[in-house]
Amino acid sequence: MEELYSDADVNGLNVIHVSGTKGKGSTCAFINSFLTAHGERTGFPRKIGLYTSPHLKHVRERIQINSKPLSEKLFAKYVFQVWHGLSGKISPGPRYLQLLFLISVHAFINEGIDVAIYETHNGGEFDATNVIQKPVVTGVTTIGMDHVEQLGPLIENIAWHKAGIFKHGSPAFSTFQEPAAATVLQQRASEKNVTLHKSTPLCTRILIFSHISERDGAAILKGVAETLHRAGLQINHVILSTYEERQQDGGGAAVSM
Repeated sequence: MEELYSDADVNGLNVIHVSGTKGKGSTCAFINSFLTAHGERTGFPRKIGLYTSPHLKHVRERIQINSKPLSEKLFAKYVFQVWHGLSGKISPGPRYLQLLFLISVHAFINEGIDVAIYETHNGGEFDATNVIQKPVVTGVTTIGMDHVEQLGPLIENIAWHKAGIFKHGSPAFSTFQEPAAATVLQQRASEKNVTLHKSTPLCTRILIFSHISERDGAAILKGVAETLHRAGLQINHVILSTYEERQQDGGGAAVSM
């Protein structure tokens, strides 16, 4: 990495680094969407880089700027620049995922990215993306039994790898995890002197879109609320619209619980 850019160059991308087993790609997509909306309102960020895997149709999908994959011309340009830049300087040369990561960094820096969102390939501690020294924030999605041959055999081992992206000086966030994984994440955060923010179990929001009648609405809501309560799920908000309201102005009512 040092052959192309300094750590300061990479840190200047304002990296959001995400690991996990389930939902890390979706999480990166959500972050991209939130930042896009924020940029449209405030003017920052103007350019958002997104690095995810795997791709569905073509490899360029893995490296996006403002939600669009690099063009074929731009992708080819940066591939050859990185390849020739490393030629004869390192041995052995980068493997496939390492090369793609380097291409993304090269592209994002040259295209003037304001924020870069990076999804790990697998694991975290020894992942090609983990050369990022000072991400602005790190996050771990739900951890499960993935890549067991490389990361396992136990979920504790897998959690150890996923937490490898934690960096001193950068806040870390984790979704609700099963106890064994949560314990390892906290231990690794403590070892790295990182503040780990853990989410609580998801609360439930009920959205009722159907044209319920005022006569039957209360009974329906009561039945749904009792069922969710028995299942141990908390209700925060109920959003409903009645048939009468829809007939009048298409409006609805929001109720906080």
